[in-house]
Amino acid sequence: MARPGVTYEEVKAKAEELLALGISPTQRLIRAALGTGSMETISRHLRQFWSERNGEDWEFAISREFSAAIQAEFTRIATTTSSELAGRARQAELELEESIARFMALTAAHAEEQQRLRTVEQDLRGAEAVVAELRNSEAVLRDDVRAANRKLIESRDEIQRLTASAERAKSLESELQEARAMLLAAQSHVSTLLDENKELRAKDAGRRKRKAPGSGSA
Repeated sequence: MARPGVTYEEVKAKAEELLALGISPTQRLIRAALGTGSMETISRHLRQFWSERNGEDWEFAISREFSAAIQAEFTRIATTTSSELAGRARQAELELEESIARFMALTAAHAEEQQRLRTVEQDLRGAEAVVAELRNSEAVLRDDVRAANRKLIESRDEIQRLTASAERAKSLESELQEARAMLLAAQSHVSTLLDENKELRAKDAGRRKRKAPGSGSA
């Protein structure tokens, strides 16, 4: 089957190259030079080539041995070129396969790095959430500490007031005891005065009785 792309211009160029070397272009030589194309397509283009040259026969009158040698050399060159192209193509394929393998490895490594990055981002978000929670807890603890300090100050003030009240109560109790003692002393003194007053009144009544008329002691 003819390879798409084998054109008349390609056949014509190879035919002219052969003629320049003094070799009559044939289907096989042109096929070997091109490295592709069907014999039918090359034959059709070759007929057109000769038709455009007005049917002139451009075969040179050279010896059969020389012509065979030239054709053999041309065939060797074409074959060698085709082998080199095949080798280069195979090398290119190997390099392409190696490049594809490297690309796949890099793609896998990139995917792994992306996964690690996502894991790190998740861990970071988790850490940020923990930090935020700790900050909130710290704020709550600070409020609790401030409230506890206020209560402590209030308790200290209350203790001071209670201490002052206790001291005042002790002082009042001491004053009360002193007042009680003074009261007892006053009551005792009053009682003594009353007793003395009774004695004085009794003596005064006795004297008055003795001085009264008709008493037996005139």
